Amino acid sequence: MYAKVRDFVVTHWRAAEALTRHDSGPQARGSGISLTFGGIKVEPDVYGIVVSNSTELPLMGEGKLRMGGHVGTQAFAQALTYRNLGMLSFLFFPEGEFKTEAATTMRALCSQAGIGLLRVPAGKRPIDPERDIIIDLAGGEPNSVVAAVEHTLTEIKGVGQRHLAHIYPTSLRDLLSLIGGDAVGGQQLKTLFRRKWRAFASVFRQRPYDPMVAHKVASGTARVKDEYFEKLVGGLLALGLVAPTAGGYRATAFGEHLRSVITEDELFTTVLSPHVRRLFAFALMREFEEIVLLGLRTLKSAGGPVSTREYCLHRACGEGNWRLNWATPSGALRCPSCGGRSVEPGLQTRLHRESDDSGLAMTYPFVKFARAVGLFETRHPHEWHAQFPHLPTHRPAGQKITWKFLWHGDALAG
Repeated sequence: MYAKVRDFVVTHWRAAEALTRHDSGPQARGSGISLTFGGIKVEPDVYGIVVSNSTELPLMGEGKLRMGGHVGTQAFAQALTYRNLGMLSFLFFPEGEFKTEAATTMRALCSQAGIGLLRVPAGKRPIDPERDIIIDLAGGEPNSVVAAVEHTLTEIKGVGQRHLAHIYPTSLRDLLSLIGGDAVGGQQLKTLFRRKWRAFASVFRQRPYDPMVAHKVASGTARVKDEYFEKLVGGLLALGLVAPTAGGYRATAFGEHLRSVITEDELFTTVLSPHVRRLFAFALMREFEEIVLLGLRTLKSAGGPVSTREYCLHRACGEGNWRLNWATPSGALRCPSCGGRSVEPGLQTRLHRESDDSGLAMTYPFVKFARAVGLFETRHPHEWHAQFPHLPTHRPAGQKITWKFLWHGDALAG
């Protein structure tokens, strides 16, 4: 019975065959399953994973030969535990049990709890989804649930940008190289990271990392190591290069592809090979497509360099305002110092206008990461001066304007 359900999970619910197992017992010859989620140990009879891009959704089944009495109650309690852990769960029983008085009660319980209910035909007859799925899984088809999860993650990618804050793809490449073909435990990966700390820290001390990062990692305390480990793991997760497993991480299909092109001689340097850089750009585009396209569209419509912040273009002023309060009540932009309307709106203001209040945003750390993988180009104002002589290079008091500008360049090509 267990093997038949396992085959159904693979063929109909499309769980990854290599990751789907069934428990051993008098009804089947399989391998014992024992998993731990959040410190809770579970032992499902059937376990599978529905995989799509960077999302992996566990699917757990509990089966008994009897539906009534304490046996059926125990099976339902186990399936409810799986459901409360955030997994898709289902119960399965022989078809004869659905003729008993307990069947009506079990249907009602499963329907209320969002637990699937499956009838298993006798003999060699396969499970027919039209006939034998008594109660659907929560959310319907598992792949529909995964698609909904990925859509939700896409909607909140603005929050996910923080995982890319002040880290660069070279360090993500180095951490990805430590993850082998199989899943690696979270503590095991952290131990490998700590063993390589000096190599990671040597990169953190170099440009393009901020000098403040070098000052921070100089202490080498356990707290700093853990902080940067979490930042790098968060970056790999945000880009869909790794996915969480029970107690650890595993490289996704795209992550495996990127890892396969990394060479030993480029590890722990600040230089990305063209191939690896291109794959990071693809990962960024895939996971943050709407945000990246918004940025490229904004830069293209500007027709020239764009400042990260607002400042006045009037030569007699040249003020920059860190409080970002350039807009008047009518919505027009005016310099708060001279009142002039010849101002550079800045990247965030332009993005806000281009997004039509859709809520999409692009953080400055995200822009820096996009620049590192070749989607954007940045320069200082004096480098643009020959092409755009109206841009001020100094403020009236003599301070050099050090705003960085972005240019769409050839990012849209192809």
